[in-house]
Amino acid sequence: MRPILLALALALPAARLRAQEPGPPPEIGDVAVAPAVSSATVTWATDRAADSRVEFGTSPAYGFATPPAPAPAVLHAATLAGLAPLTLYHYRVLSATGGGPSGASSDYTFTTMAAAAPAAPADRMPPLIVIMTPAPNAEVSSTATVSVNATDNVGVSSVTFLLDGQTLGVPLSSAPYTFRWDTRSAPDGPHVLAASASDASGNSATSVVVPLVVRNAPAPPKPAVAAPAATDSDAAARAPQKLLSPARADGINDAATFGPEAREVSVFDIRGHRVFHASSSGPGDPLIWRGKDEAGRVVESGVYLATVTKRDGDHFTQSFVLAK
Repeated sequence: MRPILLALALALPAARLRAQEPGPPPEIGDVAVAPAVSSATVTWATDRAADSRVEFGTSPAYGFATPPAPAPAVLHAATLAGLAPLTLYHYRVLSATGGGPSGASSDYTFTTMAAAAPAAPADRMPPLIVIMTPAPNAEVSSTATVSVNATDNVGVSSVTFLLDGQTLGVPLSSAPYTFRWDTRSAPDGPHVLAASASDASGNSATSVVVPLVVRNAPAPPKPAVAAPAATDSDAAARAPQKLLSPARADGINDAATFGPEAREVSVFDIRGHRVFHASSSGPGDPLIWRGKDEAGRVVESGVYLATVTKRDGDHFTQSFVLAK
């Protein structure tokens, strides 16, 4: 009896030691990586639940490691952060079961993605455009050459000519920005010519308006009238009268009054858009523009150009400043 008990006593410690011996490391497979610009996500699987860790660096010596994830799992994922763009990295994954040896994968590599190129700054510079011909206040008839000089920091995409604010001809998409204008398509009298240019970014600009006179029909001769002798008292009364009211003392108008000799008046802004037009019903009916456009809206303060047709058929243009 005693030999049997002794044998059992000697066998129990050995059995406890065998029960505490760790098992083999888990088997690792399905290693994959998804790189980004400055990070990468590594995934893998083990044949049984185990912890997770990744060693990585720019050489097989690694030098960096993710914090171990102690929660046992069979599907693993770890994120490598703080990586440099467009750089080759080495890595391997490690997993172990509670207290046992770690299983390690082979050495793998990946390359991070390139950083996105900085976006080019938006083009906000409009074109520059100047009318070269005809000259300001020119009289044109028959066919006239209209030309502009248009430039842009990127490139001019189109140029459109405007007569009295309305499109004249067809837009031009390439230099030279010149076309032959049949002036007989416009009524005789004063007009304003302008041009607008656009670029590929949607920026646009309009030239300073050029006043001109279309005169295709010969001007009727003015009858010669002998002027009676004038006395000093009535000389001032017969002195030439300005059709546009004189400016205030500070040189600025808040309204424009045209004298009794004005039969028809058009007012244009500096972009060549007509903002006012009126005809006088009689010699004693002065024309007054109170700074509103044809839709009744108050216009902006600035420089305006008036084209006036007198009762004797003569025409002239005059610029003035309006302040509201």
